Amino acid sequence: MPRHKLTANSLLIGALVLMSACNPSNPSDNPSNSSESDTSLLENQSSVGCHLPASHSSGGVQVQMDFGDLAGGERGFFLAIPDGYDSSQSHRLIMGFSGRDWTGEPMRGYLNLEDGTLGEIFVYPDPKFRTFNGWGDYRGWLLGDYAGPATGDEDFHFVRAMVDYLSQNYCIDTTQIFATGHSWGGDMSHVLACFLGDVVRAAVPVAANTPYWFVDSNGESVSCNGNTAVWTMFGVADDAFPNQPYPGAYGDEANDFWRTQNNCELESVDLGFGSPEECLAYSSCNNKTRYCLYSEQYGHQIPHDYYSEATMTFFRQFDSLQ
Repeated sequence: MPRHKLTANSLLIGALVLMSACNPSNPSDNPSNSSESDTSLLENQSSVGCHLPASHSSGGVQVQMDFGDLAGGERGFFLAIPDGYDSSQSHRLIMGFSGRDWTGEPMRGYLNLEDGTLGEIFVYPDPKFRTFNGWGDYRGWLLGDYAGPATGDEDFHFVRAMVDYLSQNYCIDTTQIFATGHSWGGDMSHVLACFLGDVVRAAVPVAANTPYWFVDSNGESVSCNGNTAVWTMFGVADDAFPNQPYPGAYGDEANDFWRTQNNCELESVDLGFGSPEECLAYSSCNNKTRYCLYSEQYGHQIPHDYYSEATMTFFRQFDSLQ
């Protein structure tokens, strides 16, 4: 079974995040059996877009618009509004971030999050095509001040502007905005959870790099904004990162960061996904903190057997109407 080795945050500079194409598959039934206690719930806050008619048709549509110079100008995202959208009711907003050279629409199918049961709004942003010094030319994300050669805050401005646009046009509970992503999109989910903690309530980063973007110029771990819950998922046989000091090291390093950030104790409970102790929830954290070191069969891909259902169940635990 995968083993969880707890280490200090690494100062290694991560290799370029790779992403292999694959076909989406449906998750199997595997409900969480965690005894983890809920964190305090935030007060519902409906956006100014409530009671306005929907600006787009349901079923999924590509949206292109100019978000301004700070956000990179002309940008796009794939938007999925639920059938029967009710503008008098506030909705969760789920953001799904793609890996290298992918865009939002195919990422929608890969993540397979939309079960249609509770009417969430889903948005899948498109990364820009950029030149990354030493890496090459790719569609990829800028990850903050410490992420060379992916340094920059343009995509943080883009996410804020996109959320603002959607909040002005749709009825969104602004305390119920979530992020998930795979590979380079996993990196993006990690950094948004930290640096845009005032926006993102919880995040599920999958198959991300070593958290080099959380180490400042003095070699110290950064402090995060807000109070974001994080469920890190990483594969013990992730072949996109051949230079790890041991199998699963980059996942352990990210998990160590969030356990420290959220003041978690070492005690944990088994969430019941995959093999015994494959997925853990830590005790007495300031914010929910979970970790899956998933099995060899998935390589660099998401753990298809449970990722989609488990992620949505996790996000729905923060429903401010509970």
